Amino acid sequence: MGVVIRQGLKSTAVQYVGVVVGVVANLFLYTQLDTEYGLIQTLIAAAGTILPFAMLGSYSLAVRYYPEFSHQEQDKRGFLGLLLLIASGGCILYLVASPLIQDWLWTWFSKKTPIEYKEYFAVLPVLVIAMVFTKVMAQYISNFRRIVIPTLLEQFLFKLTLPSLLALYLFKLISLKWVVLGTLIHYSFVAIAMGYYLYALGELKIGKPTKGVTSKWKGMASFGSYGIAGMLGRTLAFRIDVLMVAAYLDLAAAGQYAIALFMSEVIAKPYTNLASVVGPQISEAWAKNDKDTIRNLYRRSCDNMVLISGYLLGGIIVCFASVAQIAAKPEVLSGAFVAFVFLGIARWIDASTSVNEHVITYSKKYKFNLIAILILAVVGILLNIWLVPKYGIEGAGLATLLSLTLYNLAKVLFAGFTFKIWPFGKTTYEIAFIILLCTVLVYNLPLLDIWWIDILWRGGLLTVLLGAYVWLRAPSPEAKKLMKMTMSKISPS
Repeated sequence: MGVVIRQGLKSTAVQYVGVVVGVVANLFLYTQLDTEYGLIQTLIAAAGTILPFAMLGSYSLAVRYYPEFSHQEQDKRGFLGLLLLIASGGCILYLVASPLIQDWLWTWFSKKTPIEYKEYFAVLPVLVIAMVFTKVMAQYISNFRRIVIPTLLEQFLFKLTLPSLLALYLFKLISLKWVVLGTLIHYSFVAIAMGYYLYALGELKIGKPTKGVTSKWKGMASFGSYGIAGMLGRTLAFRIDVLMVAAYLDLAAAGQYAIALFMSEVIAKPYTNLASVVGPQISEAWAKNDKDTIRNLYRRSCDNMVLISGYLLGGIIVCFASVAQIAAKPEVLSGAFVAFVFLGIARWIDASTSVNEHVITYSKKYKFNLIAILILAVVGILLNIWLVPKYGIEGAGLATLLSLTLYNLAKVLFAGFTFKIWPFGKTTYEIAFIILLCTVLVYNLPLLDIWWIDILWRGGLLTVLLGAYVWLRAPSPEAKKLMKMTMSKISPS
């Protein structure tokens, strides 16, 4: 797992620099501009919902079929050419349907959204197209075990762009229209930069699809169609909450919910980085029918994610009250706490089941993921329809927690009974119990009057408790090794 650890750590480091920027932006900027922030997040969520149709399955094919075409240069060129051709075709089909889609979207949002915001939905076609090529190329690049630069481009840069735009808007240097246009320019730039990085790697080799590639068209068409449905289901499951909060409540509530969502995504960062590196390895292992490698990756990834994501969840929970005190509008951040707890637990559960989606997706039983994700989407939508109008943003968070838990439980059971590959062991449950126990103990300590001392006290105590557990019990060899490396750098002697 050497390359996995190196690329995962580098990518995680990049993302957490972005997290620091994001935290500052959430505390001092987004809480003041929750409506404007909600608008941008709603547009991004809407574009993300359209994305599966516009990609036409090219995203899911990029990793699944690369091992079959990577040995012959002409086939590899033809495969990339086919991926971009499919993506282009999907974009053309979307552009034809976009007027109807935009009218439908506005009809849905119009009851809770001021009429002057309607013009901003006109940017969706360009936003969708930029996202399509960014996603497809980033997925293709992951075949070369390179995720740091794609992560920097796709996730980190926007952590700088959006607060910069909204800060200019707050100081009345630009209008809201230019905030929206600036967002559009950002996503277009990222798509171009992703293509340039692929060129810099020497892998932007586009050729006419060869006979070796086209001979697989039936399998690719089948897998791609399931990929469309699967990604659609996942998109509806993970993005529909923002859209429903905006539709049932208002853009300000969507902005507040997006703040809670941002904090919960901090917990998922290590998993998303790990999965983007492990995914191609699992694809290769299935091609060789190497279940031992898959089982090893699955189990070790699971224990590490339970530990790391659980620590991050606990750290945010115990420090939340003190952090809220320094927000520009403390009531906005405090009002998102319950929603965050629901979302944070959901992200922890998702990370704790590790890479089961890849285990199933790249196997011959990949069709199960389609069934599971569509059920997740339906359950998620129904729960949001029921809970959001009744409980507001807390209802949206609870809907995500319930639907995501059922979804991951179904995948764990399927992978376990079908492939005899299970993610959990005694160590997994022990780690989860210790994290919950330490979090509850630290959270219930009396708050200190000075916010920064309280954060250092609570965060430091939780870190010491869990650090001692990792050092003494060594539930994760990788985590203990990392601790030793860190200590040796701090104290070389």
